[in-house]
Amino acid sequence: MFVWTDTRTTFSALTLSVTSQAQTMSPAQMMHVMSLLTEIKKLIPSNWRVESHHGGDHHLFLFIDDNPEERICYVVTISHSWDSLLSNHNTLLQIAEEMSDFAKNAPEVVAPLENRNLIDTYQDFQAARECQGHATYVVRYVPSALGSSA
Repeated sequence: MFVWTDTRTTFSALTLSVTSQAQTMSPAQMMHVMSLLTEIKKLIPSNWRVESHHGGDHHLFLFIDDNPEERICYVVTISHSWDSLLSNHNTLLQIAEEMSDFAKNAPEVVAPLENRNLIDTYQDFQAARECQGHATYVVRYVPSALGSSA
């Protein structure tokens, strides 16, 4: 039996093993997330693009500015705790408006994210490829409607 002792590899394998057992989104949840994406696309400036990605047990939105002077990629995790909010059209529109603001004004709560950490954390190679060459940040976003209902 061969045992690899590189702790990074062991950790990545453990992370992949744990996240692969997590639940995925139901068709109804996915429909709500796609509706949110559509609404955001209507609101963001034309120099930005927003993409939906699914890696491991995470559903992500990437807000990407390819402007050569300021290449930015914001990574936002779409939480299952938003399900009831996204099923309501009014709160879905409110969240779309709040999230589209990331492309207009830099989000306040961000943390830098290296490409390899994007892969390690979210198991999303496509997202890492999209953000490659951009200053990449995780946006810690909670919809205001979720905060007001708590």
